[in-house]
Amino acid sequence: MMLRCKPGDIAIIINDDIECSRNIGRFVKVHDPKVHMGVYGYCWTIVPLSSEGLYIIDKGKLELTPNIQLNDNILHPDKWLKPIRPFQKPIKIQKTTSLITCR
Repeated sequence: MMLRCKPGDIAIIINDDIECSRNIGRFVKVHDPKVHMGVYGYCWTIVPLSSEGLYIIDKGKLELTPNIQLNDNILHPDKWLKPIRPFQKPIKIQKTTSLITCR
């Protein structure tokens, strides 16, 4: 299984349950453990980078939870996160002055 995120990544939330759609666009840090949660697939423990927190559903009630910490164990599906990674070093391409032709 190919996962998008890995522990330590900074990611942006790109999808969420309809009730928590205000979380879309928020930045989080991805932590282990990852767990499989049925239709959601693999989920990561996340911590938002902002102290504003995240909207979560707790016991059927939507709540804005500020100051989320790692031990709060907030899980989010891997498929709903997009990691933000630095650009990799460009590949060096050599210029050539001759053109090879095949006959």
